[in-house]
Amino acid sequence: MLHCGLVSVSFRQNSVDDIIHAASAAGLSCIEWGSDVHLPPGDRELALTVAEKTKAAGLFCCSYGSYFRLGQDAPEMILPYLATAKILGTNIVRIWGGTKNFEEYDKREIDALVLQAKRAAQLAGQQGITLCLELHNWTVTNIYRNALFFVRAVGSDHLKLYWQPNQFQSDAYNLESAKALAPYVTQLHVFNWKGKDKFPLADAIPLWRDYLKAFDGDHCLLLEFMPDGEIASLQKEAQALFSIVNQENGLT
Repeated sequence: MLHCGLVSVSFRQNSVDDIIHAASAAGLSCIEWGSDVHLPPGDRELALTVAEKTKAAGLFCCSYGSYFRLGQDAPEMILPYLATAKILGTNIVRIWGGTKNFEEYDKREIDALVLQAKRAAQLAGQQGITLCLELHNWTVTNIYRNALFFVRAVGSDHLKLYWQPNQFQSDAYNLESAKALAPYVTQLHVFNWKGKDKFPLADAIPLWRDYLKAFDGDHCLLLEFMPDGEIASLQKEAQALFSIVNQENGLT
């Protein structure tokens, strides 16, 4: 099953209430709450409030978008994020893999990051939570082959990946990436970017239908940032996402 949602960091300038209202009005089913603005880790009372408001609106929290970073934060620093995720009712926490591209690390540094990831994943697994690295430039997952190497090196059921197209690579590269990484992917970030420019998702419906052919099973498709940065544009972007999913699922 595919669930349609959004990441709250798309609207850092908007309140929790604004985001819940917009997501519900757009017909979305889930939200990834971010730890940088809307829900800092360890704030139990705020987490309870956000969880309650999300549920009351008929939505669910699909993941917690943390800014825990391997190579910068000690593995035990994941604990407040795990506690917050539990309150939100999600078993997925997004993390970041290092502070530079894979190629900029030497073998000793990569080995150290792998050990840190194993420990963080162990702590997460003890609470039934899976950590997920986002595919992102300037981290060890900058190229999909690097992401594949890293997640296999860690070798934990509690360390997986998000998938998103790399806006600085070709469509062919991204299709290859989707097929190669699909077995390790939980959530997908959905957008239509080319380099530094953002375009309406409606312009990329055929391409996204091709991307989704690589992914089986349950996934949340999360809209990330609007073409114009405005929350008012969520409705239109959500409609494009529904068009992609409906076509992929053979619905009308």
